[in-house]
Amino acid sequence: MVTGCSGSGKTILLNLAAGLIKVTSGQVLIDNKDLSKMKDQELSVLRSKKLGFVFQFPSLLPALTVLENVALPRTFVSRTPFRRLKAA
Repeated sequence: MVTGCSGSGKTILLNLAAGLIKVTSGQVLIDNKDLSKMKDQELSVLRSKKLGFVFQFPSLLPALTVLENVALPRTFVSRTPFRRLKAA
């Protein structure tokens, strides 16, 4: 969990850790891999497998259920196409 006052750098830290922005000095390592040397495709796979974000103001797709919204990122690295869940 990352907490802190407004403006203390929480969002910057998370964006750096996810490879969404590049460092201007130093390194960001996840599993001993330097994010600055990874291609966009590799960063996408890393984010889908190793990182998760719960945003303060969720950006859920309103047409999907909560479970479907949570499961959706997995389809980006899976060969299985996204399928709507059937109502019980």
